[in-house]
Amino acid sequence: PQAGSRVIAFTQQGCDGAVRILNLDTGAGAQIAAGICGPLGQPDLVDWSPSGDSLVFDMYINNRKAVIVAAATQNAPLTKRVSASFHVQEAFWRPEGILFQLQGTLYGQIYLRRADGTVVRVVRAAKDLHFPGMSKQ
Repeated sequence: PQAGSRVIAFTQQGCDGAVRILNLDTGAGAQIAAGICGPLGQPDLVDWSPSGDSLVFDMYINNRKAVIVAAATQNAPLTKRVSASFHVQEAFWRPEGILFQLQGTLYGQIYLRRADGTVVRVVRAAKDLHFPGMSKQ
């Protein structure tokens, strides 16, 4: 979250999934969201906000992937930022807002949710994309 920091965020997959942070120097950690099962589950692809105080990730809500934001503190409340009739997933945070992929169309579509809540399409992929956030470009 800060230059030189060795604090990481990661997800635990599965029905009893969790989002966690861990300080690699001290061993101190926090469970951001846990025990999300049933209609909730499988948090994925966690990323830090530019300020380093919050996390964004996707997880299932009522069998649809939604983009969720939570403060980087123990058992923080979860806030749904993006959901749709298709799966919205693979979110990552940029200074301009939260980028995410919309699946279920012919090819993956990448969108940006700005801080004011507006959502704009950034690009339609020339081929189906998977994990667009991993390249961080």
